[in-house]
Amino acid sequence: MASSNKLGNSPALLLDIQSSSVRGSLVIGKNIIFEMGIEIPLRGTANSKTLTENTLEAVRIIVQGILKDFILRRDSGDSKYRAAEIGAVHCIISSPWLVSQAQVVSASFNKETKITDKLVTSLLENKDAKPTLHITEEAHRTGQIRVIEKKVFAVLLNGYSTTNWVGKSAQTLDVSFIVSSASSQLISQITEICELVSTAKHIKFHSSLILHYVSSLKLVPAASDHICVHLHNEITDLISISKTGNVYFASYPVGIRTLVKRISIAMAVNDHTAESMLALYADMNLDPTHGRNSSIIIEKILQGWSREYHEFLKIAQVPYHSLVHAFISSEKYAKVFARLMRIPSSQAKIEPISENIYPEAINSLA
Repeated sequence: MASSNKLGNSPALLLDIQSSSVRGSLVIGKNIIFEMGIEIPLRGTANSKTLTENTLEAVRIIVQGILKDFILRRDSGDSKYRAAEIGAVHCIISSPWLVSQAQVVSASFNKETKITDKLVTSLLENKDAKPTLHITEEAHRTGQIRVIEKKVFAVLLNGYSTTNWVGKSAQTLDVSFIVSSASSQLISQITEICELVSTAKHIKFHSSLILHYVSSLKLVPAASDHICVHLHNEITDLISISKTGNVYFASYPVGIRTLVKRISIAMAVNDHTAESMLALYADMNLDPTHGRNSSIIIEKILQGWSREYHEFLKIAQVPYHSLVHAFISSEKYAKVFARLMRIPSSQAKIEPISENIYPEAINSLA
């Protein structure tokens, strides 16, 4: 199903809204022209409103900053900036701002029926394709949350999965998809900010994990399972999608900032020193005179994160005897976390994301 909101060659604004940071980038085609980001401070209280307000303020500052940079570049006469305005805004949402769920919608026909893009789209727009999780069903009915994205990941014709389903005929059709929902109020507030400071006519919302999966699938289409791990400052999000249609989500409250805090407590140092020691450990540059003891402590703390990841693999029943592609996204120390994800003698290909994958992933959405 083709998207009308692909990036194309028009200037676009990408907002990456995570649990404790907001990143923004000005994109033309696949090229990132300008980037800026804001870290969200640690919550002093359990009041989630403070986190929401801080996040929205960060969104406002970044949108204004990106727009200002665009105008300056455009008005300087740079030939790359032929467009008069930013054409679209793509908001990429992570936990805890969204809830995703795997679902299946089915149809049976009296005779062999031609399967079209329009037919599949109509199934996804049916009331049966709305969120059914206990925590979201009532909120969806009352308008507290709304669907931001639906992504088809498997189509079965007469019980058999196929990637080339358009134009084929079948008597039964099963469409497996992921539906992502977010707070209606949050979406409205972000949309309002974007509309106030930008002339963009299209404002589109995406799940970050779905974009990671799209990139993983494009890199290794033959993989039996795709595992995407998105490490934030305070949260780790995971998704596993198999070729047979099994989907598992998980999220646990451990991120880079969490690990730094644990290191600082264990070593009786401040957070800045703990982060420096983690960086040295990642680069294998710890001072030999005290590096061994420090390495043991850091390794033990990192293994706590690793145990959570491997527990997820068991729940998701990932078949490590076959080709599995694992994608790890982390702003820092991605190679360290990739090492922690390894399983001896497995055929898994573990790949740290080394660049911004979102522009190409958005263009690949179908």
